[in-house]
Amino acid sequence: MNLVFFTDATKHICRISRVLKQARGNCLLVGISGSGRQSLSKLATKILDYKLKQTTITKNFKMDDFSKLMIELMRVTGAELTETTFMLSDSEIKFEAQVECINNLLNTGEVPNLFESDPTNQRDQILQLVRENANKYNITGDKWLYFVSCIRQRLHIVITMNPIGEEFRARIRNFPAIVNCSAIDWFHPWPIDALFEVAQDKFQGFNLEINKEKDESWINTIIKISPLIHKHAMEVCDKFEKQTKRQVHVTPKN
Repeated sequence: MNLVFFTDATKHICRISRVLKQARGNCLLVGISGSGRQSLSKLATKILDYKLKQTTITKNFKMDDFSKLMIELMRVTGAELTETTFMLSDSEIKFEAQVECINNLLNTGEVPNLFESDPTNQRDQILQLVRENANKYNITGDKWLYFVSCIRQRLHIVITMNPIGEEFRARIRNFPAIVNCSAIDWFHPWPIDALFEVAQDKFQGFNLEINKEKDESWINTIIKISPLIHKHAMEVCDKFEKQTKRQVHVTPKN
């Protein structure tokens, strides 16, 4: 990934890493698209040397595909004892049942009736691995409860959501564990110094002739004016919203 480590970005990386490093550490990252939520989460996961899992949305994506992914996540974290980050973006939510599954995982560490609908019948294989781990670490008691405990300790869920629109508010109301069981990190609009550093990175390597009036390269002039153009566009969006009651957002990615 080609990233620019301006101050706000490094602070977000530190926050996400600190949360994910904790047992039962989950994140809710709230911000508009293009603000760096997924990129920084991937980097934080790599820093901690965790496994990364994501949903792959295809044209024929069904809820059964998501259920299989949930079973794999539970097996990897609860039976194989691998620290894993599962990242889910609101753009990857095709069925509200996906959010319900995540809500249950955050709340209890398991998804009701998940293994009953599994055609491959992985429950017995998983329980065998769990018994071996329990014997290895001299753990007595209910093996399923031990399995669920391992999932909650090692599965770290990162949900990235856009606060714009009714969907965000509805999901927060309907699935309270998303907020109650997660640390919330708000991605605010990038400051001018961040936009300046990104402009420096993007225009680096361009060779333009010297502006004789200012005795500097034209590219430096472009770098200086780029953040101001972006800031002005955001101000025009605010003015447009006040006049027409319609929201338009200019993201750093654009």
